[in-house]
Amino acid sequence: MRSKNQQGYIALVTAIILAAIVATVTFLLAGTSLLGRYNTLIFNDKKASRFLAESCLEVARLKLVQNSSYIGNETVAIGSSSCAIGQIQTAAGVKIILVSASAGNGKTVLKLTVDTANLEEIKLEELIN
Repeated sequence: MRSKNQQGYIALVTAIILAAIVATVTFLLAGTSLLGRYNTLIFNDKKASRFLAESCLEVARLKLVQNSSYIGNETVAIGSSSCAIGQIQTAAGVKIILVSASAGNGKTVLKLTVDTANLEEIKLEELIN
């Protein structure tokens, strides 16, 4: 038969082990939640920068419609944000428009190739930063 001291010792060790397990699970769940929120913020910033860059492309196309000799090289304010239109290149019946935009921690660089005659989209690609 065990003494009361041994029973108390076993109960104390069991309580400490269970408290450590509960604390570990709690910290893991809190860390997962925090990382999930951070990933959501990064995704939203990237999405906003993509939409901003696409808007900038449309501004460049509009300016090309208004003036076929438009060469780019400007920063465009869209709402409270801005994006940059690079120099528009012309080659073999196409125009290449390069734009970049940032929103928070997200950055997007797009390259649009359009037909010189009617400015219809031929190819849109995102360049890796």
